Amino acid sequence: MKPTFLNASGELSPEEATYIPEGEAGRVYAVARFWVAIYLAAICLAIWFSSLLPLMIVGPPLLCGAWHHIFAGVPQRGGLAENLLDHRLNTRTAYMNPISRFNYQNMKDHVERHMFPMAPHHALPKLREMIAHDHSSPNTSIWQASAEAWPVVRRQLRYEEVFLERKWPATAISYRPRLHDLAAAT
Repeated sequence: MKPTFLNASGELSPEEATYIPEGEAGRVYAVARFWVAIYLAAICLAIWFSSLLPLMIVGPPLLCGAWHHIFAGVPQRGGLAENLLDHRLNTRTAYMNPISRFNYQNMKDHVERHMFPMAPHHALPKLREMIAHDHSSPNTSIWQASAEAWPVVRRQLRYEEVFLERKWPATAISYRPRLHDLAAAT
């Protein structure tokens, strides 16, 4: 909540100021103000009606769903290279259980979603089969992907310049190797 209130007051944290372009700061402030308005409206309605129901609409979904975002999200990108244009190098596909797949809107096929962003989410499994020759094997579970990602993420949090390199099959082709070299040099 603290960063949200900071943004709603018209300020960026020092870290946010490093990656949010000046022209986009107004949008950050507007979104933060929108969320603060939702929270305040829920609090006011709860007081007005002497009921916790308005708070139940805003609070529990966040509490119930936020952990799953990290649980399913970190294995999709954690520990991989950043600032590369080829999404096969900075995302991974990890199979999920049916509940996580539903909550994550079938976005377990993460590499495919980034390579073909206009493909509908229900078509991603078939797309994965069609392009399997061109990217690394998917992780068999969230647990396997997490076990691969978290040791590297911990090192990255200590500002170590490390990342996990995904192994491509011999049939995979780098689409724009020059652009990857430029991105890696920056």
